[in-house]
Amino acid sequence: MGLKDFLWADDVKQQKVEEVYLIAHPMPFDMVEQWLGTVWSVAVQSRNVLMDKIAKMKDFVGGQIGAYTALVNNTISDCYSELARKAADLGANAVINIQIQHAPMALASEGAMICVIIYGTAVKLRLT
Repeated sequence: MGLKDFLWADDVKQQKVEEVYLIAHPMPFDMVEQWLGTVWSVAVQSRNVLMDKIAKMKDFVGGQIGAYTALVNNTISDCYSELARKAADLGANAVINIQIQHAPMALASEGAMICVIIYGTAVKLRLT
């Protein structure tokens, strides 16, 4: 069984950023050539106060708040890019067993922020 069997399986969420595979699940030990350590990325982002006020009005009437959806998606994307850069700096070609944590944050009830933490294990996978 090769790497492709794991990367393209229907239940695997993976993407490739900066020549580093980002894989949500653990890999079999025999596919790992070298373990390089834990890598992580943290990002905290916020919307502006005006957008927060508009979002609060939307919260009152209900429905999806597109500005916050985009904020969360962009924050996660930024974290993935940084995670891949850090792994590449270690000489890794993959980060496995990736975990994502997130938390909403607020300062004095005046605006929303999102904190995203992504971490995993940087490895060199056998690609053949």
